[in-house]
Amino acid sequence: MPPSINSSLADILLDGENLLGALQINPELLSNTADERAPLELSLAEIKSLTVRAQILKGDRQKTIQDRRAAILRVADQTRAVRDVIRAKVGSRSEKLVEFGVLPLRKRKSRKTPEETPEPGPDPEPQPTP
Repeated sequence: MPPSINSSLADILLDGENLLGALQINPELLSNTADERAPLELSLAEIKSLTVRAQILKGDRQKTIQDRRAAILRVADQTRAVRDVIRAKVGSRSEKLVEFGVLPLRKRKSRKTPEETPEPGPDPEPQPTP
C-alpha cells in the first residue's frame, strides 16, 4: 500500500525500500522497471544522505548556540570590567558616568518620619439634621 502524502519519513523510506526489495526478488520485472527504478534508488540515497547531513547540521547548530552563549557571557563580563575602570578613573560620583551607562552615586533623599496619626477615640455622636 503506497503511503499517503502525510506519511512520516520512515514510512516513505520503508515503502521505497520494500518496493525495491520486491523488484529484486522478481527478476523478470527488473528489466521492465529499470527506467523508473534508477531514479527511485537515487532519491532514496539522497534522502538518506540529507538525513545524515541534517543530523550533522543539528549538532553544528547546537555547538554554534553554545559558542554564542559563551561569547555573550564574555561580552557581559568585559563591559562590566570596562565600566569598572571608567568608574575608577572618572569617579563614582561623577555625572559623566551616565554617558557610559553607569549610575553615579548620588546623595539619598532624607527620609521623613511619618507624622503620628491620632489614635481613634470614641466615635462622635451624630448630629441630628433639621
